Amino acid sequence: TTAFAGARFDHQGISDNCTACHNGNTATGKPNNHVPTNSDCVQCHLTTGFVPGTFEHVGIVDNCRSCHNGTFAQGKTDTHVLTVQDCGVCHTTRSFIGAVFDHTGIVNDCASCHGRTAIGKPPTHIPTGLDCSFCHTTATFVGGTFDHQGITGGCASCHDGVTATGQSQIHFDTTQDCNACHSTRGWSPISFTHQSVDYPGDHNARVTCITCHRSNSEIITYSSPSYAPFCAGCHARDFKSEEDHNGGRGGSIEQNKDCSGGGRGCHRVSDRGF
Repeated sequence: TTAFAGARFDHQGISDNCTACHNGNTATGKPNNHVPTNSDCVQCHLTTGFVPGTFEHVGIVDNCRSCHNGTFAQGKTDTHVLTVQDCGVCHTTRSFIGAVFDHTGIVNDCASCHGRTAIGKPPTHIPTGLDCSFCHTTATFVGGTFDHQGITGGCASCHDGVTATGQSQIHFDTTQDCNACHSTRGWSPISFTHQSVDYPGDHNARVTCITCHRSNSEIITYSSPSYAPFCAGCHARDFKSEEDHNGGRGGSIEQNKDCSGGGRGCHRVSDRGF
């Protein structure tokens, strides 16, 4: 009652909210680096002092990264997935840990995370330089659609009967890669040639038909079992009776089933032509 100046202030009896006074004019207001919020001061602070304040996300009017930028509040770590999405898309205000992840907003390819900060290709994965999204979806890795584009190894590196379908039990012996005969669109139809170690474009005198063509009916059907050890086993349909053939123009396949003439050298399998 002696003077208005030098009064001692007490918050008791204040009938309005904090911001009615703490507006930067009547009393100290929020500093420039204060979190953006429309909640009243009492939501976090006490009347006994602004420091320390207890923080609550209620009333925050801006997105997470306006504060969580690594300076004002904890931001994304160096190992965080590359994304332009706000923190709230995956994280909750209660905890960063146990976030629910969504691929929406990811700005880089799959391999930028998968194999580094997320699950990568297993040891049994096919060798490929393509990004995960070429075959897989963000919903699940299982049930991916496969395309041979980008495969970096030969067919046999996958088609070994374990990783992918391999040669069947009735497949003939060969050192050639699958793509010498098959295409990536399907195993059938096939385009077969004798190009290999034993067949460099011509027949090889050291190799007979039955070296490979044994009882595999999927590869060749012999006209008669008696032709199996002879040239006619494959070339019966190519036979044309000529005067020089056994039996002359009336000669039969049976008479001429051995094109070599029984060792007399009529035809040589080492020649390109007959």
